[in-house]
Amino acid sequence: MEGFLRQYKTKRSAEAGPNRADLNWDTQKMCLMPAGTELLMEEGKEFPLLRTGDVYMLPGVPQFMRQQIDHAGRLLKKSGCAFHCRQLRFSVDEALLANAISTTAERFS
Repeated sequence: MEGFLRQYKTKRSAEAGPNRADLNWDTQKMCLMPAGTELLMEEGKEFPLLRTGDVYMLPGVPQFMRQQIDHAGRLLKKSGCAFHCRQLRFSVDEALLANAISTTAERFS
């Protein structure tokens, strides 16, 4: 996932300068996934759908999420799995939340 994000960020920010593809530590931590997680890339989509067992993870950015909803729906329908959805909304960039989420996870683990 980290490699995918670096490649995506490089492609999107090539005009912004040479160091724009660097991922800060908090963003790199967001790339950590359980062993066996699959990146399900569908042709014509910019961002992958992630699957770990019967759990599908959609991107949090609305434009990328919309790209994956149909894909996830087709996969879920095929699998016969139950569908559960939870949503959290924040008004800040996901990378800014990573440290707070990690701290909370450590505190309650």
